[in-house]
Amino acid sequence: MLQIRTNILLFLVLWLLATSTRLYAQDAHYSQFTNATQLYNPSLTGQYEQTIKASLLHRKQWASIGKGYQTNAFDGQYKILSMYSRNYFGTGLFLLQDRAGLADMRTFILQASGAYHMVIDNNNLLSAGIILGYTQRSVDADGLAWDSQYNGYSYDPSLDNKE
Repeated sequence: MLQIRTNILLFLVLWLLATSTRLYAQDAHYSQFTNATQLYNPSLTGQYEQTIKASLLHRKQWASIGKGYQTNAFDGQYKILSMYSRNYFGTGLFLLQDRAGLADMRTFILQASGAYHMVIDNNNLLSAGIILGYTQRSVDADGLAWDSQYNGYSYDPSLDNKE
């Protein structure tokens, strides 16, 4: 009976954590997103065959339009196996640098993740994960054109952009 109450309490705590926060963001886009598992789901940290997993990711798109978009990332994970059970813990580190367009929008992300994997049977696994991280975003608006810089006939970069 105590085990059932503990499981229900754990479920409620995880549910409250998952539903009590608001997140506003757009994820980095990769053609092989399965190589950056921590980015999409922290409970996948450490869930693979080997003990250590590392991925370097690079994507460059729309290079013919302005400066285009360039995203680089590193995804490293380590599986900590238990000597006493089939359950295990996974830890991970994720770094991302993204540069986009003429405004030189930059995003830097540093995240550490952890996940616990409970083996139910040979075909089922129950996992819970968490990510803690730091994100920095910046924009350089000097090279952009604004509506207020239109003088009625043409674009005039010497006008105040009022932004």
